[in-house]
Amino acid sequence: MKILRFLFIAALILLLINILIEFTLKQNKSAGKISVNAEDLQLRFESSLKGFGLNDEWLKKITEKDQESGTIYPSYKINLPGDLSIPEILLEVYNEFRKDSLIIESIEKRAGGKSTLAFKENKLILLSAEFNYGKNIKRERGALAFIIKNIELDNQDDSLLIESADKFNVLITPSEENLNQISFITENRKNYSVIISDEINEANYKLDASYSRLRILNVIKALSVDYANASFFIIDDSFDFHQSESFDYFNNELIKRNIKLYKLSDFILLDDEENVSEKFNTNVKELKKGETKVFVLSKEFYLLLKTDILLLKKSGVKIYNTSEIK
Repeated sequence: MKILRFLFIAALILLLINILIEFTLKQNKSAGKISVNAEDLQLRFESSLKGFGLNDEWLKKITEKDQESGTIYPSYKINLPGDLSIPEILLEVYNEFRKDSLIIESIEKRAGGKSTLAFKENKLILLSAEFNYGKNIKRERGALAFIIKNIELDNQDDSLLIESADKFNVLITPSEENLNQISFITENRKNYSVIISDEINEANYKLDASYSRLRILNVIKALSVDYANASFFIIDDSFDFHQSESFDYFNNELIKRNIKLYKLSDFILLDDEENVSEKFNTNVKELKKGETKVFVLSKEFYLLLKTDILLLKKSGVKIYNTSEIK
């Protein structure tokens, strides 16, 4: 009997606590109290914008007064560059605050142009913003291009990578098998480059310092015809042929055909597994306005850096196909 009485009293206390909590929440709402920190709201909002590489002068903040409640709140006027859409910005803001107990209202004032945004709770405006496209403003952070060197064209995962919307260049070793795959590469809007190295095994493309000039010339003809649309012809610096007397003849014959031969060391090589991310980010930090940096890396390293690349693209760094490099 005592146990039943105890359980009844405990249940009654629990019920009273719940009623008290509900009453307190209602009182808070009626009093206009808010559940988010105003300073935190501003910091998170500004951070979501800064991730797009916006300059400080494109963001102007003032304070306004809510006519109904008399409360003061921050109001932003934001000018955007033409390469960044307002819906793209709004989506980022929604994703940042989707778990908060806030009402987010947005209105398109002009089709494809000016839009407003407001954060509200309990009918109180906590923050507002107006987005518009600014005249003559651009995000100019330079550009990156990627040459991936070990893609296996008969590998299913690698084929899916080529079919992706990513922009990169496929570095291929001359062979009959790879020649047959060029159409697959170009149909998926990818560029390709040719690597001249000691890994070439097929006689019509293979080079050696001991070969006669006639044989070297036949190799040049095969390369220049079969891979006529290559973005780059690249020679591995460590290839013995590069250090031989025959190399000058080979290079001059390419020049006659308007083919520029690059060295592998002309590009930024990411080949150290321990420092790949550090080296990549160091080079990006040093990227100058209008500059394009070309990286050569394995498919594994490219996938490892994919998140970093997407964030850089979001912040205004251009990602080019090698055919777009001027």
